[in-house]
Amino acid sequence: MAQLVIDRIEAAIATVTARRAAAQQGSQCAAVQAEMALAVGADTGGGDGRPNGRASDTGGVDGRPNGRASDTGGGAGRPAGGAVSVGAEAGGVSLLGRPLLSATVEAPVGLCLKGDELTRAMLNTSTFRFLVEGTDAKMKPGIIGTRPGEHAEFCLDVSRLQPGEGFAALLGHMVSYEHMGKARVTCSGECSCAATDVDAYVKGGKFSVFKAHVLDLSRVRRRPGAALPPRPDCGCVLKATILPDSGSGEFKFKVLSLMTASKKGELKWGHQAGFNVRPTEPRSAKTEII
Repeated sequence: MAQLVIDRIEAAIATVTARRAAAQQGSQCAAVQAEMALAVGADTGGGDGRPNGRASDTGGVDGRPNGRASDTGGGAGRPAGGAVSVGAEAGGVSLLGRPLLSATVEAPVGLCLKGDELTRAMLNTSTFRFLVEGTDAKMKPGIIGTRPGEHAEFCLDVSRLQPGEGFAALLGHMVSYEHMGKARVTCSGECSCAATDVDAYVKGGKFSVFKAHVLDLSRVRRRPGAALPPRPDCGCVLKATILPDSGSGEFKFKVLSLMTASKKGELKWGHQAGFNVRPTEPRSAKTEII
């Protein structure tokens, strides 16, 4: 860590020095190009003496760990056409340097979907559909079912969890004083959870708002002879099925968002997700998107 800090300080000093030298020649563009040349490396050799520099096309070194050689001919870190190449190649680094944390290790679970993003996780066997309801500031996009027996099935990737390891899921849904019904939430495949009935009808008032329902799940081993997952990221299937019981006399159920995390505490911001799912383009009437 100490060496990393030293390297970055030295790189910053070299950048400032290059800017000042170029600025004395009266060219702001030259100052920027000089800075970029230090960042991506010259193609004709030379270096600042630090190890692990990457050779340029003609054998030079750029003087930064894992630095990037220029693409082709031209000097001062520029391709033959004279433009500065700023993108990082495979094996190189960006101008921000190396990440302090791992760039490859993933969290065991970490799904975060809302609005039309939910369709990416929904199986084709689902009978819910994506719909944008409302107008202008009151638009509410989501996955909707309206009749008893209709269901939505969502894929959860549990491949990085060990059998017996627990995790949490947040099902964001709409609640309202009219039209709404109940849905039973279950899970299958390589996960288990307690079946839960979620009531989206709230008696009284005049409102339709987001509500978060948090579930406890755990990964389990797939039973011998059980069907394989429909796709690699679908080891666990979370299913919401509309029930024939309804306090409003109607049966609508609307999913607004879906999140997963290793612990419930990591879902604390998910309770706000349903308030930020509106489309960016204005609409003046109810709009259905298939």
